[in-house]
Amino acid sequence: LLQGSIMAWTETLFIALLSLFFLQFHSYLREERLRVLVGAGILVSLACLTKYAGVALVFSGVITLLLRRDWPINRRLFSVTVFGVISTLPTVFWLVRNLILEGTLTGVREPSHDTLMDNLYLLFDVISRWFLPSVLTPVVRLGITFVFLGVVVSFVTALIGNSRAGSRIGSLLSVLSFFLAYPVVILYAATTVRITPLNDRYLSPLVGPLILLLCVAFDGTRDYPRFSPKLRLM
Repeated sequence: LLQGSIMAWTETLFIALLSLFFLQFHSYLREERLRVLVGAGILVSLACLTKYAGVALVFSGVITLLLRRDWPINRRLFSVTVFGVISTLPTVFWLVRNLILEGTLTGVREPSHDTLMDNLYLLFDVISRWFLPSVLTPVVRLGITFVFLGVVVSFVTALIGNSRAGSRIGSLLSVLSFFLAYPVVILYAATTVRITPLNDRYLSPLVGPLILLLCVAFDGTRDYPRFSPKLRLM
């Protein structure tokens, strides 16, 4: 994050828009005011224009709105429609403009020389180096990271899915869904077109959401035994 903040990269602006979106979206889930939802959609539209990977934020918002079980279905569909149109319309116009002027949606790009497995290795290798010392062998670092992330994501998902916990931290669904969707988008891009090998720059938008999920997971260990009798330790 520090390296990205001092460089004129698109990730710097993207992370700022990402953070503002999470705050704005949390406000909408709490206050349920239309103008707040419109503001969240505008932030996502700017993120998509900054990086095409911003489509992960569109997915995040749509999934979160659709899974609001305490809302009637017509309200969920209305919110998804408003959010989806506002967040994607500017990017659609930009892609159409590219198609008219250049004959291609995103420009001419060379095919990637890296396979999906190559990029998966780079993905977990980069994330592992954020938390684990480099003296560990890559196999050990990747194994620990894969298991640890799996446990954290599963635990946070269980917290959100629970009726009582979900009412308290349901807005974190947008963070979790982005954390899962963004790597998919990046892996697809790195596997289909030739870009710089995956590094800290490309994956820096995951740092904030990952730290937040870790904090929620650790904090949730205090409450989990109370709403899950099977895991009650005492």
